[in-house]
Amino acid sequence: MVVFFFFSGAPAVTAVVLPSPSLTFWGPYLDSAPAVGWPEYLKVVRQMKADGFTHIGVRVWNPQTDVASQLADLRAIDLPLAFISSPGHRFLANPAELDPANHVSNNQNLKYFDTPGFDPYQCRVPTDCPTGPHVTAHDPAYAGVVWQKELDLVSASLDRVGLRSGDVAIFDTEIWAEPETAVEWYYPRVILDSPGRYQGAPAERYAAYRSNWLARARDLVAIVRRQAAAAPVLFYAENQSTFPTFGWMPAGSGDAPAPEFYWLPDLGLVDSKLVAASWSATYPWVSFSFSAATWKTEVWDPTKTQKLGWLLRTAGAGGAIVYPGPFDHNVPINAFLAHAKALTDGFLRGFDPDAPRPILAPDTTTTPPLVINPVATPAVSRIAPNVTPSAVTDVPVLIETLTPDTTQIAALQARVIELMKILVNLLKQKLNRLLILRGLR
Repeated sequence: MVVFFFFSGAPAVTAVVLPSPSLTFWGPYLDSAPAVGWPEYLKVVRQMKADGFTHIGVRVWNPQTDVASQLADLRAIDLPLAFISSPGHRFLANPAELDPANHVSNNQNLKYFDTPGFDPYQCRVPTDCPTGPHVTAHDPAYAGVVWQKELDLVSASLDRVGLRSGDVAIFDTEIWAEPETAVEWYYPRVILDSPGRYQGAPAERYAAYRSNWLARARDLVAIVRRQAAAAPVLFYAENQSTFPTFGWMPAGSGDAPAPEFYWLPDLGLVDSKLVAASWSATYPWVSFSFSAATWKTEVWDPTKTQKLGWLLRTAGAGGAIVYPGPFDHNVPINAFLAHAKALTDGFLRGFDPDAPRPILAPDTTTTPPLVINPVATPAVSRIAPNVTPSAVTDVPVLIETLTPDTTQIAALQARVIELMKILVNLLKQKLNRLLILRGLR
């Protein structure tokens, strides 16, 4: 269990303890059932629960739609929900949704920057804003009617889902970004030349931007707290300042950092990112099919995902969020489930694919509670050299006593010989069929 306290000029929110371990995934819109059919989707969710996932990801497109039946089915699985939303993209980032007023300084809408000469449709990379402004054109200082529409939508969606204690809220904003490296890259000097909203030296202006950015996060957290006071909140790509990854929300936005971590299948890159910072008590976003290293959808051996899970466990992470989820982005469901099992094998059960499974004594009682200790990140690589991952994703655990039993050994040897004979006969039959088909017999 981890609790974070943050202090800044943004509105204060009550910190909430985040459960650890927590594993969830990007869920479908409840008001638009997966193409495979709802019963099939429920089977997959039950399998993921059996593997060790702790929360069911859900989204709502239209909060006016009745989704009571779907919610009842999911609640019956007896896992808490992870409500997922992308505030800022329905109204704020829609160029047709405008505040009633414009800036006097540049005649641009109030939701954009007030810098003279600033045009949200003219960014550094023209292909990034051909039909609408880039997301970084939106000023986090703006909290007017368009932003209020976003908050109303989140509030109504939370009401529809019925968020409660034990559930988690996850926000994927991707509107505002780091002022020095992202905002002013797309729109050069848009903060440095602001005549009103941002003033003073560059450091003061960037600090003011971050304070406004954090205030918008606190708007969202406050809505969640009104619905469920004990529900933790996470933000996609909320980073600590030392993280070697891009940040879409500033540190302190939610109840724990949830950085982007789409670095598979390159385990060397994964390890370098983990060594570069402390990942203790973080909840990174991981993927079974998308690599930020190549910006491509790829297929890789599930043992790489298992290794990632083991590395995150070793680094003291509190959990992970999987994107995309089941039946999404054309990822075959069998492949998705193989990776889901691999992730839990590495993260929850501590199985390192580069090490042999331990010999376990029979457990006739109950499974002991899982304890994940936040360990400091080692400053050395934890990738085994010259190891080629096996295609086998699940090796049976041997359960034996340490006292040899000659009777059992003899019986086992006889059984092995019997199985070898059966295998030889099967190979002979297949060879005969092949020769017949080729006209050689």
